[in-house]
Amino acid sequence: MFVFSLKADRKHVIAAAAALILAIVVIVLAVALPSGDTPTAAREVDWEVASAEERVRLAHELGYELDAASECVEEVRVPDDPDATLIAYDALQEKMGLSLLEYSGKRVKRYTYTVNNTVDGKPAWVHLYVYKDRVVAGDITTAGPNGMQKALM
Repeated sequence: MFVFSLKADRKHVIAAAAALILAIVVIVLAVALPSGDTPTAAREVDWEVASAEERVRLAHELGYELDAASECVEEVRVPDDPDATLIAYDALQEKMGLSLLEYSGKRVKRYTYTVNNTVDGKPAWVHLYVYKDRVVAGDITTAGPNGMQKALM
């Protein structure tokens, strides 16, 4: 049989408890903070676009030349219960650090613009989903049988 005993005064017990609490805090912070392998763009996307000029400028910064006169605005409601299509679209948004699913049940504005510098020679459109002047999702889409839809960046 092995018996272990420890005699500690109040000062040592308090020091040990403080060390244990500090270790727990360090572990929690290490897990909660983003790691170095997280894409920078995914952590820093915070696009405020209160006007058409700001939306066009944002697209230009991302490499898209928009026809500002082609702006089409629709108000859409993000469904409470997402279907497979919305879940797949949200996976596309996660590449930019955005999530449309966070706005389930809310009404957002969808701004659609014609892209002047076409993608692979095909007509293209940029869609920006905006909630309270902040872009919450966005994509570029081409039409046709071999059309594509991808994240803005």
